[in-house]
Amino acid sequence: MSPETNKTRVVNRSAHPVELHLSSGVVVVPAQTDVICDSAEVESGPIQALAKAGAIAVRPVPDEPPPPTRRGRGSGNNPA
Repeated sequence: MSPETNKTRVVNRSAHPVELHLSSGVVVVPAQTDVICDSAEVESGPIQALAKAGAIAVRPVPDEPPPPTRRGRGSGNNPA
């Protein structure tokens, strides 16, 4: 298990900045953005209360990044 597996994404769903008081320090999450934290820090009572109130969303970070999506003109089988 890699060290990255214990990460959680905290998404600020509000129109205002949210201040998270973590053991590693204070993190200000601007409105409508997100931050990645250690999962253990997100389990604190105040952060869970913000999640219950709907001000933030808490989502796990996957172990591996998703595969890249193919973008462009298509399969390349069509003549220009």
